[in-house]
Amino acid sequence: SFKNNWEMYSGNWWESWRQLELQEAILISAAFVSSTLSGVLGMGGGALLISVMATFFPPAVLIPLHGVVQFASNSTRSVLSFKKIQWKIFFLFSIGALLGALIGSQILVTLPEKLYRLILGFFILFMTWIPAIQKAVKIRGKFFFLGLASCFLSLFVGAVGPLQAPFFLKEDL
Repeated sequence: SFKNNWEMYSGNWWESWRQLELQEAILISAAFVSSTLSGVLGMGGGALLISVMATFFPPAVLIPLHGVVQFASNSTRSVLSFKKIQWKIFFLFSIGALLGALIGSQILVTLPEKLYRLILGFFILFMTWIPAIQKAVKIRGKFFFLGLASCFLSLFVGAVGPLQAPFFLKEDL
């Protein structure tokens, strides 16, 4: 009941922490560590968080839930860095992202869960073991294509930050 939950969380924080289920404690800890990593390095936290979350949630829950968490995290970062936003890049990326979401969502709803899990697992292993991408290609309107590809892929695998990083780093963002 709400009263029991309120009593659990309103008292001593250590007692509240001890009463959490193991799953909740792991997820809260992972969120804290991944947020710290993202705050310090500017990237990497999303990939870490989705790897931990994947052990607790099926893909149909994992990807949207991770998206909500990342949206909240990135929105906060955007508010704190509002004066530094490069609006041309923002609009190009956003238009591409909308198109990527439209295309990806049409495919996503037809994907069997086993294939979805296989794609997610492969992507996590792939991103773990491939060498870091060092250079971003020079393409006119690249942030439109980056938004399209990033949003399309994120519907299937969640954390695509490592693929985006070289493009943003090249622009000193």
